[in-house]
Order: sequence, then structure tokens, then C-alpha cells
Amino acid sequence: SVHRAYQGSYYPQVSIGQNDREVLDRFACAVGVGRVYGPYPPGSRLGKREWWQFHAHGAAATRQILELLRPWLGRIKIADGERALAKHAQNQDRRQTILGSIKDQTYAMLDSGCRAFEIARRLNLTTKQVSYLKRKREKMLDAGVDDPENLGVV
Repeated sequence: SVHRAYQGSYYPQVSIGQNDREVLDRFACAVGVGRVYGPYPPGSRLGKREWWQFHAHGAAATRQILELLRPWLGRIKIADGERALAKHAQNQDRRQTILGSIKDQTYAMLDSGCRAFEIARRLNLTTKQVSYLKRKREKMLDAGVDDPENLGVV
């Protein structure tokens, strides 16, 4: 499934609820990712007994489980998994575009002498985020690099 972490941000996850912890421990061991949480109190979700839940978060874990279980999954569950991974990839692309634009605007404003609180107000950022970008920009300039992607490749 796809879990909404915060506004506009999604990540894929696999979760399984079960009344028998041993089953989930064996599953976690078999797939090599994820963790079992619980016990949760009786009646809170899965009937009248205490229960546990297996969770594996993120694209890599979801992809690994999907590929391991693909031969035994039906077409609907395979489509659910692929849809969750595709939505995550689309979200990551959109996020990188937005972050790149914000970084470019912040760097331009820093270069023109704007103060951190002004930049934060104009770009709807926190001063902590602006300070982080300012330190990154200073490292770039000290290294003689104009592209942040090349910062470690001088």
C-alpha cells in the first residue's frame, strides 16, 4: 500500500496483521526486511485476542517483498504493489524538481545579499532550512564548484 507521510509525500509499505506473532517472525525472516510490532491489545483491531503487525517501509523493501512473493500473489496484489512503487517514484521526481527550484532560488537570494529570515519568509521555508542551504552554498563556493551535485567531486 501507499502511506501518506505528510502533505504531498508518499512512501510504499507492506503491512500484515496477525494474531500469531510466530507467523510474522517467520515471514520477516523469510523476506529479509521489515519488523514485527506489538502486541496490541485485544479488541483494538483483529478480534478478541492480542495481535501483532509486520511492517516493511520504503521502496526498496516493498520491491524486495513484491519480487519474492510475485509467483504466489494474485494480479490484484501485484498491481497494488506496482502502483504503490510507481506513485512513490512519481512523488520523488516531483519532489526533486521542487527542491531543485527552491535551492536555486535560495542560492540566488543568498548571492544577492538577502538575509536568511527574508529568504525563509519569501520561499515559505524555516530559517533552519535556509541556514542549511547557506552552509551548503558556502562549501560549494569554497570548493570552487557551482553545481551542488559535483560538491564531492573536485
